[in-house]
Amino acid sequence: MAAGDWTRALFDAIDDAVFVHDEAGKILEANAAACRRLGFSRAELLGMNTRQIDAPEFAREFGARLEHQFSEGAYRCEGVHRTKDGRLLPVDINTSFVEIEGQKVVLAVMRDITRKKQILETLAQQRRLLQSVLDSMGEAIFVVDGAGNVVLENPIAGEWLGPRGLDQPFFRADLHTPAPETPLARCLRGEAFDDETYGLRPTPEHPGLWLSMSGRLLHDLESPGSALLVARDISAQVRAQRRQAINFGVARALAESSSLPQAARLVLEVLAEGFMPDVAVMWVVDAGSAALRCVDLRQAPGLELREFAILTRRIALPAGADLPGQVWDRQTPQTAEISPQNSYDRPFLAARAGLRYALAFPVHAEGEVLGVMELLARTPYVLDAELESLMQALGNQIGQAVQRFRFETALRDSEALYQSLVESLPQNILRKDLHGRFTFGNRLFCNILKIDPKDLLGKTDFDFFPRELAAKYVQDDLQILQSGKPLEIVESHRLPDGSTIYVQVMKTPIFDAQGKVVGVQGIFWDVTARKRAEEVLANSERRYRQLTEATLDGIVLVDRLGVMLLFNPAAEKMFGYRADEVVGKSVAMLVPDDLKGHHHDCFQRYLSTRAPKIIGIPQELTGRRKDGSIFPVEIALSVLALEHDSSSDGPLQFLGAVRDLTERNRIRTVLVQNEKLASIGLLSAGVAHEINNPLAFVGNNLAVLQRDTKGFLTLLDYLDQNEALLTGAAPAFWQRYRELYEELDLEYLRNNITRLFDRSRDGVDRVSRIVSSLRGMARTDSPKRQDVGIPELVESSLEILHGKYKRAGIQVVQDHDPDAKIVGVATQISQVVLNILVNAFQAIESHRKEGGEIRISTRRVGNELVFEVADNGPGIPTENLPKVFDPFFTTKDVGEGTGLGLSISHHIILAHGGRMEVHSQPGEGATFRIVLPTS
Repeated sequence: MAAGDWTRALFDAIDDAVFVHDEAGKILEANAAACRRLGFSRAELLGMNTRQIDAPEFAREFGARLEHQFSEGAYRCEGVHRTKDGRLLPVDINTSFVEIEGQKVVLAVMRDITRKKQILETLAQQRRLLQSVLDSMGEAIFVVDGAGNVVLENPIAGEWLGPRGLDQPFFRADLHTPAPETPLARCLRGEAFDDETYGLRPTPEHPGLWLSMSGRLLHDLESPGSALLVARDISAQVRAQRRQAINFGVARALAESSSLPQAARLVLEVLAEGFMPDVAVMWVVDAGSAALRCVDLRQAPGLELREFAILTRRIALPAGADLPGQVWDRQTPQTAEISPQNSYDRPFLAARAGLRYALAFPVHAEGEVLGVMELLARTPYVLDAELESLMQALGNQIGQAVQRFRFETALRDSEALYQSLVESLPQNILRKDLHGRFTFGNRLFCNILKIDPKDLLGKTDFDFFPRELAAKYVQDDLQILQSGKPLEIVESHRLPDGSTIYVQVMKTPIFDAQGKVVGVQGIFWDVTARKRAEEVLANSERRYRQLTEATLDGIVLVDRLGVMLLFNPAAEKMFGYRADEVVGKSVAMLVPDDLKGHHHDCFQRYLSTRAPKIIGIPQELTGRRKDGSIFPVEIALSVLALEHDSSSDGPLQFLGAVRDLTERNRIRTVLVQNEKLASIGLLSAGVAHEINNPLAFVGNNLAVLQRDTKGFLTLLDYLDQNEALLTGAAPAFWQRYRELYEELDLEYLRNNITRLFDRSRDGVDRVSRIVSSLRGMARTDSPKRQDVGIPELVESSLEILHGKYKRAGIQVVQDHDPDAKIVGVATQISQVVLNILVNAFQAIESHRKEGGEIRISTRRVGNELVFEVADNGPGIPTENLPKVFDPFFTTKDVGEGTGLGLSISHHIILAHGGRMEVHSQPGEGATFRIVLPTS
């Protein structure tokens, strides 16, 4: 063979497509693999340019690739070729410059990477499926590698543990004592543990989180040392236990105390252990000064609170002043963020020490507020209904104790005490006589006016403020003097330097011993920050409305009478009403008629009892659209108490977040059905395994009986052959033998026993084949590709369906190619075959009573095997043909089909590199064709 022939033979023997083209892209040579892959003949390719076999986008990059080729000498990339029949073929391309007969040309070797792309897509789908499972779980899931890096977590894990995740400090249940070792460290050193409680604060502002955690090492050969951590939120349970301990501890402390200071110290210790604040203060109402005074103060170690503690122990708080004064005034528990208003007042000193949040509740007995318990912390408190009820109980217990520990002697010299108190208060305090002349001003007030206190006495407002502002102050004073009633307002205040602030002003009349009004007392403090906060709140409310308009959930806001106040666009789309059609009307119009009475009763029951049975808990209910149709919804209700009023007559609003569950319920039903089918499949496999054992010894016994029966028949033949001899020698024996012969009908047995044994063994073999088919269908082994004979899979499926076909009188005709084999996963292909045969049987059964026929055939076409199943059922309507492979599409009645059989079959065939087609004419049956590569 000549050298050129050797070159040509090697060129054509390469399985990858090989092209030779010049710098303009003209194809100069192509091997047989290139022709086979692209569907062109060699002559056709030699007359073409590479741009003609490239996908359009890939063809446009030819110049850039050639330029890179010139600079590097070799080039590799992924591209897309277009076959003669228009299919797009992904390829991996290696090119290099070669010189042939003095001409510099490009040698390009292209490898088909279709299978690689399919595998990558399958892996991506599996990862998305795993992530969706994790996303739906109610526990926090972490998977970490051997180095402690989180490689997988679900959203709830990030939501609970925050941005620091497993790297943040973990504590014991008291949230103060660091855990000796983090859960992650324990897992990575090989320790397994279950349901161990850890406490943590994902952020400094977090009130605290308790998790029950379990951990295990994952035995993963690819990533040794990997660990799995599962966390369950038990915060509510831990808080409930703590609240019970607080209640018991306070009762014990009060019972064991003999004085108010002792009781205060013990109670604060209990509250510090239970609520875990950084500072706890007990205030008691001083009847002589009408102010709150600190009885005791307890602080956590590590905080610099010296100045705050000194001021707290010295100060007297009037009603409405600071958070304890507000609680005293309103007689209800309050929470607040610490916001400094004046230099070196309590909020300023608290904030400087890192305290940001405060909670206080009243101490009362017999309807009278006797004091206030105040808790301050660096993390926020959440004042929910359960905690508020606990505080009410604690307030009653401590209040009764305070009554027992009333001061033994009343404080005297109230005026001197007053002077001392007002100088230490963070508020501005002043007094005027009946003529508007100042008789007193504390140091803070004089500092604002920038005068010495002695220079204030005898002056009026006109001496310090602009005329119009001074006139307003005088008018306010006259109103108080004439009415004898206090005045409380927020107003702007002009300072001597020209700047303006907002102040909270409380003016009250001063009475002499005879109850006559003799002057006016004023207290005011800077609330500029609060006014700014109110402006921020107004902006926040506007942003809230914008968010409400943009959310995908339906938002419905109703008042205590059930009248709708807000109806966002998502609710309009869901219920079919425009907002202007429902706002101002009863929310009952969105409730089905048969549930309106129940809705009204539940609504009224909450208003009368305030028992939050479903508030804050998502509920699955039904809604009614404008067209009257009923649909399932999930509703999460929240109660908005306006103006912090929790009384039975306080203004309330109810916010409902509504989600349409129609699609989710449909999918959930399908998944439940699939789980049932999977369970039935596993059960049938187990039953089949159990049947095999008795079936084996039945078959063996039949074989032994058939063998021994042949000897019995030989004995009967021998007796009959010697009838004359036995008749003469033993007539009585022969006579008894013939009687038994007739009585036992041995003639029938001799003629039919062989046939009976053959039929019995055939039945046993048939049961054995059915059992084997069931076990094959229910196998859950990892998919392995192997030689698969289509006729054998058809026979296996027909064994399972034989009874149905026989009873329905359906004839099955088969025509198979002698070599009808492919390379694939036998269990998956068997599932496809069974799905198609079941569909064909059901189509015929629902259409005709007799004359049903299913034709099954296989034939080889080149390197492909064509498998067809044709039935003479009713056929498929033309409009349904494009949807037969869509998930969940079915024309069967509810309970008879999930709509997933053909969709799953279609995906299986695609994964085997084949294709699945359907051809049908209404009334003329349907033909399903599967084309699979043979290698």
